Amino acid sequence: MRLGDPTQLMCKVRGPIKSCLWEINGELYTLQEGAKYQPVGNMQDGECGIQAYVTEQENGQWTCRLFLEGTVDRAQ
Repeated sequence: MRLGDPTQLMCKVRGPIKSCLWEINGELYTLQEGAKYQPVGNMQDGECGIQAYVTEQENGQWTCRLFLEGTVDRAQ
């Protein structure tokens, strides 16, 4: 990969994702259309990806943080 080239990273789980954050070198980002970091994948299908044009300042550790849909088990 070369600096400035588009890059995609993907996190996947087996069930739907409620929300997803990406941590890039210690800073948290939410993904939004039209923002610096674009969302990729379908959270209902358990995918949370990011597309970015990586610069030298962003070289380092990228981590996804997923929050999954919960279920309620009501004992009778």
